[in-house]
Amino acid sequence: MNRRTFLGLSFAGAGLMLMPGRAFAFGDLSRFIPAIARHGGRWNARPNALRRLCWELSGRTSVEVFPEARAVRLDERQLFRYPFLYWGGEGEFPSLTESEVSNLRRYLTYGGFLLADANDGSD
Repeated sequence: MNRRTFLGLSFAGAGLMLMPGRAFAFGDLSRFIPAIARHGGRWNARPNALRRLCWELSGRTSVEVFPEARAVRLDERQLFRYPFLYWGGEGEFPSLTESEVSNLRRYLTYGGFLLADANDGSD
């Protein structure tokens, strides 16, 4: 092997090493798993809405998505496992208890994202 061939192969190998690979973490913790807030009203009025959102997210980005939303109550510690919370319903939303308000405030302060949707088209 002459010097020119060796240098060409070396640069090609170095170039391949610089190409980014797909990153994987362990388990479902690296996947986007949406949560849906369970409350006293009709909290799951559009059951396919989050599934469609997850489908769009996986098609338009490289994010690994778990398509089924996990239902959580606003006063549970389990809420903090999910960075995305969907809060939907029809008609008036029920009043929150003091513990739900406190937990939701902490969730949002720590960086959680809340998407609220009046599914019946009301303001």
